Amino acid sequence: MAKNSVFAEGAADPRVRRLLRPKSVVWQQGAQSPESLVSGQGTCRLRPGQGPASVVVDFGQEIHGGIRIANGITPEHKPARLRIRFGESVGEVMGQPNQDHAIHDMIAEVPWYGYQEFGNTGFRFVRLDLESQDVSAEIKGLEAVMIYRDLEYKGSFRCSDERLNRIWTWARTRCICVCRTAFGMESSATGSYGLATCTRKR
Repeated sequence: MAKNSVFAEGAADPRVRRLLRPKSVVWQQGAQSPESLVSGQGTCRLRPGQGPASVVVDFGQEIHGGIRIANGITPEHKPARLRIRFGESVGEVMGQPNQDHAIHDMIAEVPWYGYQEFGNTGFRFVRLDLESQDVSAEIKGLEAVMIYRDLEYKGSFRCSDERLNRIWTWARTRCICVCRTAFGMESSATGSYGLATCTRKR
């Protein structure tokens, strides 16, 4: 393989996967029991009707990865078509996210009585809209698939200026950004790459 390739042939993936449930439902329209996405108990139903049934969830922190949607037994026994939007803010998922570096706005089919994963980007918020006109979605589970490197901070910082202390916490952005899509994770939190040195645990 060419030396300038962004992929290493035959290399083991050093990243770790972790599943996270949403921390809260930010907004919903026409969704039945959207709170079940947070509790992990019950079913969030998106049914065809007047306008698309929709829900916006907050995973509580910026992460790199995608989402896993578990769809139950739908009355129609057909895959449901969903519009999925990823964003680092509520404003992004309520609008039309850009497609820079990764796909942040997609139409996808979720199998009935099955699950599937979607996305490979940096995000905190996700919006789901039912696009099917004649098929329901019976969402049994929605989880973020957080992908990260098992890194540790080699230093710490603390001073009397709380603004500088908050800037130091942004060093986490650099650790997230090493989980590249291909050329780097799309992120609006630029300017923080030089704040800390993260190294792999040994």
